[in-house]
Amino acid sequence: MAEKITHTINENSVFFQGHKGQYFSKRNTSFRIQQHKGKAIDGTEGINYRRYISLFGREINRKIGLRNEGGGKMDYVSLPELKVKVIKLVDDETDEGYCGKFKLHPPTALCKEEGCNTFFVVGDGRRCDHDQDARSEQLTFLAVCDKCGRTLPIHYMTNIGNDCDECNSSNSMNKLGWQRQDDMGTYYVKCTNCGNSNGLYFYRCNHEDEKRSSKEHKRFRGVPARSNAILHPSVLTTPYIPEKEEKNSVDSLNFSNSFEEFFSLEIDQALLTLPRFLDELDDEFWKLGEISRAIRFNEGLDDSNIDEWKKKDKISIIKKIIKDAYNHLSQDGSNRDMIIDEFGLDYIKNAIGNIKGLNFDQHDRQGFLLSQAGEEIGKSNYFETPKSMDSKMWDEFCENFKIRGVKFFQNLTMIQALLGTITGSGRKKNPLFRPIKTGPKGNKKPTVYVRDFNTEGLLLELDPKDVAVWLEKNEYSFNYQEENVERKLRDFMMRNKNVRKQVFTLLHTISHMMIQESTKSTGLDVRSLSEEIFPLNFGVFLYSTNTINIGGLESTYHNEMNKWVERAIELSKDCPQDPACMIHEEGSCNACSYLPEFVCSNFNKNINRATLAGDGDEIFGYLE
Repeated sequence: MAEKITHTINENSVFFQGHKGQYFSKRNTSFRIQQHKGKAIDGTEGINYRRYISLFGREINRKIGLRNEGGGKMDYVSLPELKVKVIKLVDDETDEGYCGKFKLHPPTALCKEEGCNTFFVVGDGRRCDHDQDARSEQLTFLAVCDKCGRTLPIHYMTNIGNDCDECNSSNSMNKLGWQRQDDMGTYYVKCTNCGNSNGLYFYRCNHEDEKRSSKEHKRFRGVPARSNAILHPSVLTTPYIPEKEEKNSVDSLNFSNSFEEFFSLEIDQALLTLPRFLDELDDEFWKLGEISRAIRFNEGLDDSNIDEWKKKDKISIIKKIIKDAYNHLSQDGSNRDMIIDEFGLDYIKNAIGNIKGLNFDQHDRQGFLLSQAGEEIGKSNYFETPKSMDSKMWDEFCENFKIRGVKFFQNLTMIQALLGTITGSGRKKNPLFRPIKTGPKGNKKPTVYVRDFNTEGLLLELDPKDVAVWLEKNEYSFNYQEENVERKLRDFMMRNKNVRKQVFTLLHTISHMMIQESTKSTGLDVRSLSEEIFPLNFGVFLYSTNTINIGGLESTYHNEMNKWVERAIELSKDCPQDPACMIHEEGSCNACSYLPEFVCSNFNKNINRATLAGDGDEIFGYLE
């Protein structure tokens, strides 16, 4: 009986090491993962992942767009076709069931009897005179195209198995030799009949008859089938903040269904909580009869003084109106136009239309909600001031480092979504992204796998006035002396992608400096932390990915927050590879900044220590 082979992956790394198509090695043998086991979501249990479909779909299509800008020809994903599945995790090898399936890959091998080295495909039989059960060794190299991402077993795209040009024997070029076994540039193939030898060479990729890429044809290259050598996961992680009116997942799902009915799946419901939405909503909306009726059913709200309401109270009423309209539509669908008119849905639609082109998504929204979190997650779960510092000391700390504040979250839920895979480097301008598709052959649909987990984390926010000064000093033409500087700066960033990128780079640099210096204070190494960057909220969120919560972030926040920030700033000023790092590597390198890709989902792009410390020449540092 064949031995059962299992592959165990730590839970917090499952998306990064266990996704479909990924390779891994076990006992000197390479395997490829064929599928995930996942449960289709219905929104009635746990978190309502359906409300994130717009975010998932838009991010997938953004990545496809980047690929196509680089010559790709990939179709965009239709949101109604997008499937979301909760990934199944098995805690132990003795548990019933399984998380996924994998198989031997590549199915190529060499006969190792008496130095034979004759190539054969596993399952097709040997091409030499040795017995089928004689010693063999898997040939783990694959042929990969860097232009379109096509990946094939090596014999499909090389001269292995060709006819001999010396003795004209058919398919006889099957013996492999080399000067160095780990370097395919030294390989050659020999005829099994006459011993004629030719160098191993790769064919040019035609990008599957131009369907994959319009770029020029390029030769395949040999790449070993190892974890993260060929495929990289594209993972989106965002904090989950339950909203005020969200009593349970069913209530949340009801709103998602209501919103989609009137505004379509393509419109992100997160737009309702964008600060600009309420500004764009016509005042006549609040004078409608159905709105007044909804207000009367909410204690503490006075419809005669709407201008004095808190923003979240206005949003709560608007969401109630949308759900009430959906309920009326369910009872009397023939009066759809009348229902839309009575409930003021055209006012809401017009306001959404005025802002939907802004560079804003649900991920940014989570940054706003995280910054304002309080009663939604329970006040016992977060802190706004370290226990070891009184208010005066804390104010001085924030002023010295131009920080608006640092909040600590003791127990927070994170959403993690596997959107697809990237072939080759994720640092390319146009990475080779591909969504994961599941289902029966001929009817496969793009699929996102999700999970949620609890963690601890802290949110560090810069002072928007100081960010505005920094931009002005770096000649980005923003007047930091204006009133409502935070709102105007946020609008400026949404209109100007370059400015938003600069603020992202500043925040991303701070994040990496702090993670690099985390071990000395938190007891967590760099592999046990991860990050989220919220440029529109001027924030960095650092959270633990450790399976066991050891409270390292909490202890550091309350006792050593100032020392941690000081060390991070010192690192930004002095890289062991300076001046080469600052001058030639744009202020980031392996010695000071780079983190493993499962820590940095941005593939270590957009980092520059000069944004924080300055370079003494062209870039004015935030802390100068």
